[in-house]
Amino acid sequence: MLTYITGRHTRVVLSLALIALSMTAIYFNNLVLGKTRQQMEAYPTELIIDSHNTYSQTNTFLIKLHIHLKDPSLYSREDILHELDILTNRWKLLTSITKRTPYTDGTLKNVLRESHILRDQLKNVQSILSGNEKFSKQTIEELEKDLTTIDDQSVYLRTVTENTVYKENAAQGRLLSHYAHTVSWAIGIVTALLIIALFLLASLARQRAQLNALSRTDALTGLGNRRAFDEQMTLFLEINRRQSLPLQMLLLDVDYFKKYNDTYGHIKGDEALIAIGAALGASLKRKGDGFFRIGGEEFVCLFQCSDQKAAVALADEILQNVRNLAIVHEKNPPHGIITVSGGLVHLDRKSDVDADKIRQAADFALYQAKERGRDQIVLSDHIHPPS
Repeated sequence: MLTYITGRHTRVVLSLALIALSMTAIYFNNLVLGKTRQQMEAYPTELIIDSHNTYSQTNTFLIKLHIHLKDPSLYSREDILHELDILTNRWKLLTSITKRTPYTDGTLKNVLRESHILRDQLKNVQSILSGNEKFSKQTIEELEKDLTTIDDQSVYLRTVTENTVYKENAAQGRLLSHYAHTVSWAIGIVTALLIIALFLLASLARQRAQLNALSRTDALTGLGNRRAFDEQMTLFLEINRRQSLPLQMLLLDVDYFKKYNDTYGHIKGDEALIAIGAALGASLKRKGDGFFRIGGEEFVCLFQCSDQKAAVALADEILQNVRNLAIVHEKNPPHGIITVSGGLVHLDRKSDVDADKIRQAADFALYQAKERGRDQIVLSDHIHPPS
C-alpha cells in the first residue's frame, strides 16, 4: 500500500475522495438532524394550534353560556350542551397531544394536571345543565363561579403551554445546532488528519523507496551494487529454470586500472569509473538486463540474448563502447587508452548450474582474457578476439 500511495496523482485523488466523503457525511448529518428537528417540532406545533383552538372554543362556550343564563331564548339548553360536548372532546384531544409531546419539562406535567381539573369542572357544569329544573339564584351563582374558574384556567393553560413550547423549541434548536456544528467540525478534523496521514505515509513510502534504491545502488557509478546483482542473479536463474530461457553473464575488469590510479591519481580514477559505468549502462537496450559494479574496477552484466552468437556480438559492442571513451591510459600498451577485458558465460535453455559455478566460469574466462592480451572477450574456454 505504501508503494501505491507514493504517486502524486494518487495522493491528490485520495485526498479529493476523502474531502468528498467528509462533505457527504456532513450533508447527511445535517439532513438527519433537520428531519429530527422537524419531528420534534411536529408535536409542539400541533400542541400550539390545538391550544389556540381549545381556548377559542372555551371562550365561545363561556360567552354563549353567559347569554343563556341571562336570556334562555337566545341559546337553548340543548345548544349549550352540544357546545359543551364539543368542548369536552377538545380538551380530551389537547390532553392527549400534550402527553405525546417529547418534552421532559415538568411544566407540561402541571398543564396535564390542571387540564384534568378543568375537565372535572366542565363535567360539573354539564351535570348542572343536564337537569330539567329551572336555575335557582344559587345555581346560577355556582355556574358563574365555575365559568370564571374555567376561563381563568384555560387562559393560564394556553399561556403556559405556548411559553413551554417556545422555550423547549429554542433549547432543542440550540442543542441540535451545537451537535451539528460539533459533528461537522469532528468530520472536518478527522478528514484533515487522514489527509495529513496520507501525505506522511506517502513521504514515508518515498523515503523507503529511496533508501531501498540506495541500498542497491553503487554510489560512484549509479549502477547496481553487489546486493542488487545477487538478487538479479537469483531472479535470472529462476526465469531460466521455469521458462527455459537462455541467460548470459559477462564479467568485466578494467585493464591495468591500478597503474591508472598510480599514474593519474584516485580522483581521475573515479572519474574514469564513472564514465565507464555510463558507457556500460548505455550499451543495454533490453528492459531487465543490467550492469552492476561488484568491486573496485570490476563490473558484471546479466542479460538475455536469443543465442550465443547474439550474446558475443553484444559483448563486443560493450567493449567497443568503452574504447570509444578514448580515456588516455599510457600504462596500457599497446592501446594507450582505457580498455576492459571480459569473461562471458552463456547458459542454454533450462540449465541447472548454480550462481557460484556461473561466477567461477566467468572468472576463469576473464583470467584467460587477461592472459591472452586483454581488451577482448573470452567465451567459456574459447578466446573470442574483438572484431
